[in-house]
Amino acid sequence: MHISRTFSLALLCCAVFPAMPVAAAAQDGRAGVRIVAREDGTGAPIRDAQVIVSGVGTVAATDSAGAADAATVPAGVRLVRVQRVGYLPESFTAEFRPGETVEAEVDLLRAPLELDGLTVTERMPSRSLRDAGFYDRERIGFGKFVGREEIDARHDGKLSALMLTVPGVNVMYCGAGCSDPGFYLVASGTRLTANSNCRMQLYVDGVKVPNENIDRISALNLEGVEVYTRLGGIPPRFAGTDASCGVVLLWSRTT
Repeated sequence: MHISRTFSLALLCCAVFPAMPVAAAAQDGRAGVRIVAREDGTGAPIRDAQVIVSGVGTVAATDSAGAADAATVPAGVRLVRVQRVGYLPESFTAEFRPGETVEAEVDLLRAPLELDGLTVTERMPSRSLRDAGFYDRERIGFGKFVGREEIDARHDGKLSALMLTVPGVNVMYCGAGCSDPGFYLVASGTRLTANSNCRMQLYVDGVKVPNENIDRISALNLEGVEVYTRLGGIPPRFAGTDASCGVVLLWSRTT
């Protein structure tokens, strides 16, 4: 299955790819993933690209032929992200079935280069983030913070793809059994709760919203993101009894 950059974006939701048997994966009920990463335009293989699977983390890196292979992915619908320094990341959704392998060829675009001789003016701090206390909390350093520059640099409007890169957060999928099928957020590990499937509390501009089908929110409409996976660091305003599974604060752009 070849997934070009344009084609893969059309398959980000609910895509199911052909699979091949993998004996090693079949023995423990896990699935495999096989990725070939090439440079968009030239077709040259890309080495050392990371293959990241939601709920698992980095499972493999591509070799000199641009190929990566792993057979350690738990079954389920999961987000797959392929990234390497110097290239724009690519992501897609696939269903992993025990004993089978999801195969994809991914074309990565080179990231824009900065030109010598240009004067770069630092972006002024966001007034909305300042008023929300974002910068004050970032200086204290209890949470994890993603600003507008980092969001824009990813060129990806999928909130699930952005959150997949935040340490301490797992991006999980809920299908037909959910009222609004899609990806949701769970704090990784069991430091906060014995229930590792406990959903984090999600706020947009200070208003609590359901932590379900998070890709209804475009990452490119966000000014900043705050993530708290430890109770001790959650801002008092958001540290109610329902915050024991962690909190994610999303702040919208005003301009």
